Amino acid sequence: MKDLKRSATAPVRIVASGIVSALGNGKRSNLTALFNDTVAAPGRLSLPHFEEPIAVPYHAVLGAPESAGGRLHWLLNQAIGELLAEHPLTLEQRATIPVFIGSSCWGIGIAEEGYRQQYRDNPETAIPLPLDGFSQISRYLQQQFSFHGADFALNTACTA
Repeated sequence: MKDLKRSATAPVRIVASGIVSALGNGKRSNLTALFNDTVAAPGRLSLPHFEEPIAVPYHAVLGAPESAGGRLHWLLNQAIGELLAEHPLTLEQRATIPVFIGSSCWGIGIAEEGYRQQYRDNPETAIPLPLDGFSQISRYLQQQFSFHGADFALNTACTA
């Protein structure tokens, strides 16, 4: 990480990572659950907006807030917190860190939550899926962690 200004052909080395999943918070918890086969049975998620409400199996991330926006920020904070604990970065280093985001659904939950609120406030002006894309995640990472390098977004099911 000493030479942060690399050419486009220079090799890239990943020196730290963070993970949050239904298996646990952090790499150690996730690996322990995988190797020891201690994955908890799924709970049930109720989907009430259908003609007949249904409940589907669901592996929740423990400790995450219920709201989509709060959950996304909490997940990002946990994963980035683990990364920075493993490999602290100065503000100068963070200013050059590029952000790579891969997802098949970006912030669909946040968009849906926002739409429901807009619809409650004024159904005639509510916008179902605003074109926000990954910018909400990049802006959050820039504001919260001072990552100001280039942004790269990959939006396909395979990148997720």
